Amino acid sequence: MKKRILSIGAGILLIGAATAGAENRAETFSLTPFVGGYTFDGKQHLETMPVVGLRGGYNFTDRLGAEAVFDYVKTEGTRNTANKANVYNYHMDLLYHFLPTAKAVPFLMAGYGGMTVDPDNATKYTKGAFNYGAGVKYALSEAVELRGEVRHLLHKRYETLNNVEYGLGLGFLFGGSKPAPAPVVAPVPPPPKPAPVVEQPKPAPVVAPPPPPAPAPAPTASLSVVPKSVIKGTPASLTWACQNSTSAEIRPEIGKVAEKGVLEVIPSNTTDYTLTCLGAGGKATSSTNLEIIEMDSDKDGVPDYRDKCPNTPAGMPVDKDGCSPETLTIKLDVEFDTAKADIKKKYHDEIGKVAEFLAKYPTVSGTIEGHTDDVGDAGMNKKLSQRRADSVLKYLVDKYGIDKKRLTAVGYGEEKPIADNKTAAGRQKNRRTVATFETVIKR
Repeated sequence: MKKRILSIGAGILLIGAATAGAENRAETFSLTPFVGGYTFDGKQHLETMPVVGLRGGYNFTDRLGAEAVFDYVKTEGTRNTANKANVYNYHMDLLYHFLPTAKAVPFLMAGYGGMTVDPDNATKYTKGAFNYGAGVKYALSEAVELRGEVRHLLHKRYETLNNVEYGLGLGFLFGGSKPAPAPVVAPVPPPPKPAPVVEQPKPAPVVAPPPPPAPAPAPTASLSVVPKSVIKGTPASLTWACQNSTSAEIRPEIGKVAEKGVLEVIPSNTTDYTLTCLGAGGKATSSTNLEIIEMDSDKDGVPDYRDKCPNTPAGMPVDKDGCSPETLTIKLDVEFDTAKADIKKKYHDEIGKVAEFLAKYPTVSGTIEGHTDDVGDAGMNKKLSQRRADSVLKYLVDKYGIDKKRLTAVGYGEEKPIADNKTAAGRQKNRRTVATFETVIKR
């Protein structure tokens, strides 16, 4: 029986391969003989056997249809093959079709009906049965379709039983709405031949002018002096930087200079210095004032060395070599975000003050220490702290021209906390770069 079913299915597929298909149509009646297999719940102790049946259906739309189903199975007992039984399934189903315009149309089905089991050696009984399943219809022509399906049947006698039915059917279609034929269009007479056209010479193509080049960025200029006032004859340091420029000049007296640098000056009088930066994008200027203080402030002709030491207490001797010794100190403390080594903008002014101190006292050198909190791997924190110290060192060198030889960067990782790492505020204080620079002068 199984070989016969496979032979019928193969033959139908060969017919379908050679015939054009049609979509699932509304208002169509169908009659479908069906063959396949039927498997009983093991609790029924009945053998899996071939099933034959008939389906009669109607499509309300191209997607929704209804169908009456009748199936018959002749089976035997799994314990005693002499126990024969006839099984009848009959139910009404609703079908929903997907892709109704395709050649192969998948569908879902569900319905309710009855099941009658008529054993040779037992009492015949009938029970209500619910079923659901899925299948595919394959159009062989406008009037014939090949159909494959599998469905699950549930009915209850003493307990719920689950049966499975599967197989192939050949559906014959009747009626159905068809699309209206395309209207017949009367042939249009050919137009009269046009008069010969004298070809005019083609004008020269218009070439759009190239877009103007993007404007060059405007230059910027920055000039500062440290300290801003000195005793006459004492040097001061000019620090400058130009961006987006091709030449730079400082007036008065100095002339052309590099676009970035530091220069020691000893003017004889108070001077206004001006930096001019020239580039393709224009000109930028920056000015600063250096005040010169005369030693003989009382103009009595006698050098007044105490003018160099205004903070020296009365009675303390002052000579030409200077004033009483004093230690000048400046500290740097820059905090960082978690796992970052980027310097925040709010610390730029603080680093600038350190740069001003280092420019004023060119003999001062020092160590920049990098630190972290204790979150994460200690080895990775060590490397992060070194990057933080290097970041501050690089900023002092690149932005302010401080000699790199005067600075050392060392990362200590999480080894030297200054606050409790158990709190967010404490960890923030520990994510830092610190440095202390000092020098001894005479006041």
